[in-house]
Amino acid sequence: MKSLIPALLTLFFACSFRVEAQAKNTDRPSVLLINVDDWNDWNSVLEGHSQAITPNIERFAKKGVTFSHAICASPSCVPSRPALFTGIAPSRSGNISNDSGKRPWRFYAGSETITIPKLFSQNGWTSIGIAKNFHRGDGPEFDTYIPPFKTPKKLKKVGINLNSSAIWDIADIPVSEMGDYKAASAAIKTIQSQEGPLFLSAGIYCPHVPWIVPQAYFDLYPPETLKLSERRVEDLDDLPERLKLLAGFEAKFGKGYHQKLVEKGYDKQFVRAYLASVTFADEQVGRILDAWYASSYAKTGYVVLWSDHGYMLGEKNAWSKIKPWYDSSRSNFMIAGPGLPKGAVCAKAVSLLDLYPTLVELVDLPKPPQVLDGNSLMPLLNNPDAKWDRPVRMTSQM
Repeated sequence: MKSLIPALLTLFFACSFRVEAQAKNTDRPSVLLINVDDWNDWNSVLEGHSQAITPNIERFAKKGVTFSHAICASPSCVPSRPALFTGIAPSRSGNISNDSGKRPWRFYAGSETITIPKLFSQNGWTSIGIAKNFHRGDGPEFDTYIPPFKTPKKLKKVGINLNSSAIWDIADIPVSEMGDYKAASAAIKTIQSQEGPLFLSAGIYCPHVPWIVPQAYFDLYPPETLKLSERRVEDLDDLPERLKLLAGFEAKFGKGYHQKLVEKGYDKQFVRAYLASVTFADEQVGRILDAWYASSYAKTGYVVLWSDHGYMLGEKNAWSKIKPWYDSSRSNFMIAGPGLPKGAVCAKAVSLLDLYPTLVELVDLPKPPQVLDGNSLMPLLNNPDAKWDRPVRMTSQM
């Protein structure tokens, strides 16, 4: 009997330690990241377009802090997304353009760099990625990765396929067959079934081209009352010739691209298709948020909504992204969670690079081995009107 006592004591202390560790582990706040591809300020929060129908992002804005002047690391997805997840600016990594995508992003980040999801999983969280996050190469960074869902190519064939940056049509399928709907459903299932500290990063592809969504979303924007983007005749007058070329992106679209769109009425069609895609994306964001706030994660967890960069639809006679101007660079960036102000707007200039150091401080993570180029936004999350004199740096591939 005496010989059993040490063994029983050892077992008791081991079980006690395990219970204590599990309790501590459970107390860790979960984090939900939602990213929306190519979403500029066309929504009812940033008010970039007065007709944008986006009730879900508007509802989310009331729960946290909106950074109304958030700037991307680079106005194209191949450099912007890995920059956010690694905390390394494109100007330092060398991943400066979509052409850099010929090499994996890890080539630029370096083998020793620890990404946001990897840092979470190394410190007790379960990390799950869904659909587009890094822009390829997502799998190794998450404990579980669910790749993008394909949308069946069933179209009404009433749209236009002008070039790789100008494709729209009407999807002749139920909403539930759309790839983004399925991605949102996967996120909902994860939230409802997962237990313990969770880091979940879910990507919504719309309003990235091609702008193809069901008819119901187009019907929300009647052509006869549709407003175009802000365009000023003299907007290019103060630019050197090379920047005028960049505005028109003549190397890709050819000379006089904007004028040709206007003459054929394509510009109005593109604006309508983009807005329809924005509303569809907003709906998927809302579905994920509804699941989160109905779950146990909502009480202690944090939610971050961001978009990788902006998008131009005729401003400065420019179309698409990859431009060093505000419309192409302004990103959606919102953070909500316990202890943070609700319905607050911070007008300070901040960078998407600031997310990594903010998360480290917000949930008390150890710092990663790489130098982070952003700044923790905790002073602004505590007081959106706090003094802030840190400049934002952006790299433009042109």
